[in-house]
Amino acid sequence: MGVPVTRLAHAGDKAGIWHLYQAAMKPHIESIWGWDQDWQSADFDQAFSSSASYVVEVDGEFAGYFQLDLNPDDIYLRMLVLAPVFRSKGLGARLLGELCHMSVQSRRRLSLRVFRVNGDAKRFYEREGWTVESEDDLFWMMTRAGCKGRE
Repeated sequence: MGVPVTRLAHAGDKAGIWHLYQAAMKPHIESIWGWDQDWQSADFDQAFSSSASYVVEVDGEFAGYFQLDLNPDDIYLRMLVLAPVFRSKGLGARLLGELCHMSVQSRRRLSLRVFRVNGDAKRFYEREGWTVESEDDLFWMMTRAGCKGRE
């Protein structure tokens, strides 16, 4: 695998990101609430415009994306999705490491949440040093020691 390149997403990336989002998230969302195409599309549009969206490319090929909500005291990792062919190759771990470094440098806490029905994602984050900080009926809220900014 080549060296990943991360860049801000632009309008031309939106369709590819939407396709990847649906492929990754639809099974989980369907199992919890059911998939309402119109609602999901509107929610995706809102997140794409309000969050910092980044495309990840490897050797010029779209490998995935992530979205961040950059707040004064914290960075919330809204979404991290890799195309299936790029999973289990260390790319996700590398991206998390870079985000952790960014949070420490900016003195902001880094957090995320995972659907409780997505045990594979939870196990991935736990392997990368993340722990459950709190939970509710639908989500695990997670942080990583060393990525807690001012705490």
